[in-house]
Amino acid sequence: MLPSPSLTGSLERVALRESRSRAASRANHFLPFSTPDLDESELAELTETLRAGWLSAGPKTRQFEQEFAKFVGVKHAIAVNNGTTAFRLALQALDLRPGDEVIMSPFAPVAASELVRALGAIPIFVDVTERGLHLSPELLPHAITEQTRAVMISHVAGLPAEMDELLMIARRHGLLVIEDAGQALPATYRHHQVGGLGDVTCFTFFAQKALSLGEGGFICTNSASIADRCRVLVMSPWDLLPPTLEDEPDISTSDTVSFTSSTKTTNGLTSPISANGRTRRGRNSSKSATYDDAQMLALSSDGYQASMCDLSAAVGIAQLRKATVMWQRRREIAVTYNVSFSRMVELQCPADRADSQHAWHLYLLSLNLQRLRCSRNQFLAELRARGIGATIMPPPLHLQPAYASLGYQPESCPIATQEYAREISLPIYSRMNDDDTQRVIDAVESIVKRFRAIPNLPR
Repeated sequence: MLPSPSLTGSLERVALRESRSRAASRANHFLPFSTPDLDESELAELTETLRAGWLSAGPKTRQFEQEFAKFVGVKHAIAVNNGTTAFRLALQALDLRPGDEVIMSPFAPVAASELVRALGAIPIFVDVTERGLHLSPELLPHAITEQTRAVMISHVAGLPAEMDELLMIARRHGLLVIEDAGQALPATYRHHQVGGLGDVTCFTFFAQKALSLGEGGFICTNSASIADRCRVLVMSPWDLLPPTLEDEPDISTSDTVSFTSSTKTTNGLTSPISANGRTRRGRNSSKSATYDDAQMLALSSDGYQASMCDLSAAVGIAQLRKATVMWQRRREIAVTYNVSFSRMVELQCPADRADSQHAWHLYLLSLNLQRLRCSRNQFLAELRARGIGATIMPPPLHLQPAYASLGYQPESCPIATQEYAREISLPIYSRMNDDDTQRVIDAVESIVKRFRAIPNLPR
């Protein structure tokens, strides 16, 4: 027996109200720009670490270094407490001197450029490519002088820069190459994993990065000399001492500590290297190390805390094992965005290249502002009013007041100035579901329709 028309109408009205209620609830829910992808695997690693009772740098940190080096495909990976430390130690290991020039993109991290200045060197900002926002290979040769010592290459948003051209120019002029890969895990360039293309590469990991450690960073290199220098800079002076209290000598009778493997001397400092014994950071020594050795290392270091703790490394190990799966989800979201946004002439999808694997750390949507009756900031405000946690990149370095004294103006890097003014970064992270993705698309489309400069323009 079929339901009566009145009953059918009532059911339809109930379904419509429920649908509207769900839509209103979804619209009122704020979609954050990013959230970490955490599950039982991180909890298991942390529990194991806590039960081991080793919270500072120790076996988990060593394990994380080994697994990260294998993942990135480099010989050496040094874990540090944050990305700023990674840049600081990398620059120190390259022995920058006052007056040296370091060429970098205006979209490089401000921490990196400030660390260059802290060493007495000079950051030189060179404009970027219009598609990809990478250091321009065409402009780089014109910025090189007799004082140029290094080039820092930033892989913006997760798309690798044009490394072949940039490396060729750098090698021709005898320049060191520093990669800023904070947004580029797991990116590849012509089948090479980003992390070992230059002389030294810096990764940074916090809550919104590809690996959510809270705080953490890595220095990666294939150079043994750079790695040795970085390890000495990371090492606590007391890493020279025995791993347990029972091994410590009675200093009233002897100040000598015996080790059973080998040591290495770098820049006049004695640092233990791997063998069978283990110090507090898992290093070793065949030479007798003394409390005086530790004191001298303390005097020769800069005093900054640099090492990653085992708690962070435990989370990092679990995150690294999910890195490819999390990237695959980000790529799915990016493809969905691209399909929708490419239909609108008011929008321009992010750059991508067939020779590279985009990490999709950020989804940078470009607004064709001449086709819209709103500014980038108005567009952003409209998104946030609709519950979408979109954001914008930090201003390029040449626009920041801290560098006005160096003579930089908006016209110093015109493409960076132009592109910054029209970029919006949309949410893209592995915990986003299909409904979340569609919410972002619906919000963007509704704003475009509202502010379209030519309402009846053919699609």
